Amino acid sequence: MTIQTTVDSQTASEIRIAIHECSKRGLSDASKWLSELLLSLPLSKRKASLPSPLLDATFSTSTPARSRNSPHPDMNMSMSTEEPVGSPIPGRQSQSTPQPATQSPEFHSHRHPHAPHLQTYSPDSWRDAEEKDIDQLATARSFMQFKDYGRVSSVLIGCTSPNATFLSLYARFLAHELSSGKNWHNFDHNRRPLPLGLDQKFHQLLGEVANTTDPFLLYLKALFCSRLSLREEAIENALLSLAGFPWCWATWCLLASCIGDGEELSSLISLLPLPPTHPLVQIFQVKTLIDLHIPTENELSLCDLLVGPDHFPGSLWIMSLKACGFFYMHEFNQAESQFDRILALDPQRIEDIDILSNILYVTDNRLKLTKLVHDFVPLGQDKPEICCLLGNYYSLRAEHAKSIKYFRRAVELEPKFLSAWTLLGHEYVEIKNSHAAIQCYRRAVGSDRKDYRAWYGLGQAYELLNMHQYALHYYQFAAALRYGFPRL
Repeated sequence: MTIQTTVDSQTASEIRIAIHECSKRGLSDASKWLSELLLSLPLSKRKASLPSPLLDATFSTSTPARSRNSPHPDMNMSMSTEEPVGSPIPGRQSQSTPQPATQSPEFHSHRHPHAPHLQTYSPDSWRDAEEKDIDQLATARSFMQFKDYGRVSSVLIGCTSPNATFLSLYARFLAHELSSGKNWHNFDHNRRPLPLGLDQKFHQLLGEVANTTDPFLLYLKALFCSRLSLREEAIENALLSLAGFPWCWATWCLLASCIGDGEELSSLISLLPLPPTHPLVQIFQVKTLIDLHIPTENELSLCDLLVGPDHFPGSLWIMSLKACGFFYMHEFNQAESQFDRILALDPQRIEDIDILSNILYVTDNRLKLTKLVHDFVPLGQDKPEICCLLGNYYSLRAEHAKSIKYFRRAVELEPKFLSAWTLLGHEYVEIKNSHAAIQCYRRAVGSDRKDYRAWYGLGQAYELLNMHQYALHYYQFAAALRYGFPRL
């Protein structure tokens, strides 16, 4: 696996556009990721040139909406978006033929004939509608920022711009996600199923974006399909969304979550609207394989290339991705050393600190785990990663009641936090509360069916209940996901 596409000032221009577009839609995680990626580029590349309306073969977009009196005329170019953003994947209903961006012959040799074509993107086509909604949009964004999701839709009543539609639907989705994750621990001592949120509300949200061609609304459509376990439809709409706006990191993460194994990833590459040598595709491949817990030396080498001088030399996120790769390869010493380098550059970086705490827990490094707690707890206990850190700290001290308290806090803050659900299940196993452990593991596999640790935990919990046929079933499932793992 090699990278042939270098990162230049044009890439910096594209990332700036994406930061603006994601920020105004409340996609804060995607915006943050893009912002950090931009800062990892050398200053010379970030300052070298203004965004150009004509991009290279690997990405096509237009510049953000500006005043009609912009001092830079070529920064105000509007490109048509009347055509749909892509073609269907095999087996799906056909849509109108798009107008693809110019792409290299090498790219076409890797493409599937039904892969969606890369499209131009222009917010200028609905700029007038956004100008009419400007005050409502500003208020809605402030509500989103403070997680006051219930008020977003009401303030956007009567607004017609795609941005307003996105904010309204996304806020309703987030509100439902939060409500479905609250008070789950009321079921600790019984076997009632937890509400997973796959109900009529998601079907209603999906119906409101059924005929959309806007790339960001297509992302929401893919998201709703994913929550309703419509995996093929989620993949199709995620691909169409990326064809319309490739730099939306939220769409890449959603697409990665839909992939079940390495073979599916390989077959999906030819369906992407970008060539395999594009840095975004390379990052996506590495992240997906690490999320599947099956990284190899090849992915670690690719991380080294991605932080090289021709790409993103200062990216702590890619460095952390490599550390996570070491962790899932059970190279704990190398993973710890990589995290040490990251914390030396940014001592207050909270992202993936839960992974480091897992490493210190597994290696029984009490002294370093205690120091990590003292360093990060003053930053606040409203971050799920810090709650996981505290959970591991108290678990290593065999204070399981306190550990459960903090793992619970982590999943209340982030209901889709897979690692926290699994670790919480482990703690319930420690105190012999098998029913609560099973609930936690089921929440974990409900978020990601590819994590062998949660399936293994289910086997342990049913073994404690002397339900050996169930335990054997889940152990076999875990072994199939993690073939060759000695414990399994």
